[in-house]
Amino acid sequence: SRLTLLFGPRGFMKFRLSTIIFTIAIVAIALGWLVDRNSRSRIAGSWAYPPPDSSLNWTSTRYSDFLSISADGSFTKTQDYGISRETYSGTMHTDQTGLTTFHVTSVTAASEFGTDQKSDVDFRFLCRCAVDKFGYLVVNEYLAFREHQDFDQRTANVQWRSYSRQ
Repeated sequence: SRLTLLFGPRGFMKFRLSTIIFTIAIVAIALGWLVDRNSRSRIAGSWAYPPPDSSLNWTSTRYSDFLSISADGSFTKTQDYGISRETYSGTMHTDQTGLTTFHVTSVTAASEFGTDQKSDVDFRFLCRCAVDKFGYLVVNEYLAFREHQDFDQRTANVQWRSYSRQ
């Protein structure tokens, strides 16, 4: 009968070990992709600090921070200081433990008094990202992770915050 062909005479399925390992690997890759996709879709969008409805005074709001995260895993972070701004661009990835790595690949420094200066960099920020019950994106960086990388002056001013959705 067909069950005998499938399970064999002893009642066990007969598959080669390589087929079983290959199947496990495919399932693991699919689950990893699903976790990464779902975590990105939760935090994808445009985020700002301080919130637009903030009651901060005029001098406090001269500084602003915008974070844009795309569902494809790219991001742009612009820190505006009033007369100058720095834009960090790159890719992000969330692992199975929920930690997000922001890989900055370019920095653009701009000033009201000069021209934009773009430079390529290779720096990673390991962060925990979550949307809290109030709808804010909270990004906490693991600063100890920076100690394991070569210092890069161009990424020294990056600050991660709590952002409101735009």
